[in-house]
Parts: sequence; structure tokens; C-alpha cells
Amino acid sequence: DVRGVVTVDGMAPTAGPAKALPTVYLELEEGLRPASRGAVAFAELLEHCPPRGGAPAATPESLVGVFGTAPLSHAAAADLGADAASTLGLSAADRVCCSVTLMHAFGVQACAAAFGAGAAVVLPAVGGIRGCGDPSQRASVTADVLATSGATVLFGDTHTLRAMAAAPAPAAMLALRTGVIKIGSGSSFLPGVREAPAPKGGEPLPLEYAGVAMHAFGKAK
Repeated sequence: DVRGVVTVDGMAPTAGPAKALPTVYLELEEGLRPASRGAVAFAELLEHCPPRGGAPAATPESLVGVFGTAPLSHAAAADLGADAASTLGLSAADRVCCSVTLMHAFGVQACAAAFGAGAAVVLPAVGGIRGCGDPSQRASVTADVLATSGATVLFGDTHTLRAMAAAPAPAAMLALRTGVIKIGSGSSFLPGVREAPAPKGGEPLPLEYAGVAMHAFGKAK
């Protein structure tokens, strides 16, 4: 969303999501306007606004971003990644399917966990999504990645897992060994939790896919 794009001097000209971001990478030219619905494709941004040179080096205290109202520093992201890598037993032999958008702190954690362990990251190709995307669309591409990429670990959320559970699991998916599903707010692994809470009028969701058990992630009680 470009409503609050930050200029080179670090000041936000309008109130908007970018107002709290301390690091500037791109600056919109005066003539650039969103193609539709207030969004600009990344390729369009790069065409008009080449990456800013001379950006300050990241420090442990500098921010990866602000997710909702919560800032996430590089140090915090690394700590979250290390926690996930340890809990899931990640190694350089793993391929981590991150089905969560990288506009969410949980997606950043998935990548930090994989990179810290020397593992590969596989990002399902969901074209044209806005926000977290449509669960059935994300479920379809995630299932395809699990079946074709040799992914061994899944980071997902309950919306995607519920949509995946409604469709037959691919018979060829043999590599998946573990995963973690975000079942609510919070940033803790929840030992012993095997189901996601039932939505209104629905049933609890078992945290597994194709017979592979998943860890729960959310707010510790």
C-alpha cells in the first residue's frame, strides 16, 4: 500500500502504514500513480524508483519491519528463527515451505529459521494476492509445492491448513516430516496442543496434514 510512502529524508508525507518504518529503500516519483486499488506492482516500483543507494547497514536493533503495530528487530527475528529451528530440528538438508506471506512476522520467522540452519526456503507462487490472500488459493499452491518441491517442513496458518484438509492430499508427497501452524496471536510454540480452536459454528482442526503431525504456534497461557 503506497498511502504512506516514506521519502528519502525518512519523513512520511502522509499518514499511513509506512509512517513508522525507519529505513527507506524506495521513493515514489511525483508522476507515479497506482495502477488500481491503491497498489503498485513491485516491478513497476523498480522501473520508476531504482533501489536507494547508500542505505545504512542493518544492526541487531534496526527493524525488519512493523507488523500491525508491533516492530520486529533483526535480533528478535533471529531469536524467533533460532527457536523454530531448534524446535523443528532444522538442518541444511531441509526445504522449508513458507505458505505464510512475508508481510507477516510468522513468514519472516520461517525464513530466519531456515536460513539460520542452512536450509532452503520454498515460497508458493500465489499470483495477485492482497493481504493474506484467499485461503483456498494459497492452499492449492502450497499443496502443489509440498508434492513437487521435496519440501520437508511446512510453516502455515489455520486458514490454509483447513482449506488443504478439505482436498485430497497428493499421493506423491513423501518428503514432509514436520511443520508448525499458527493458530492465533502470540509467538510461542504450544507443546501438547494438537488441534486449532473451532471457528464459530465449526469443528476443531487437527494439526496434521497427510498424516504428518504439526506443532501449534500462538499465545502461551
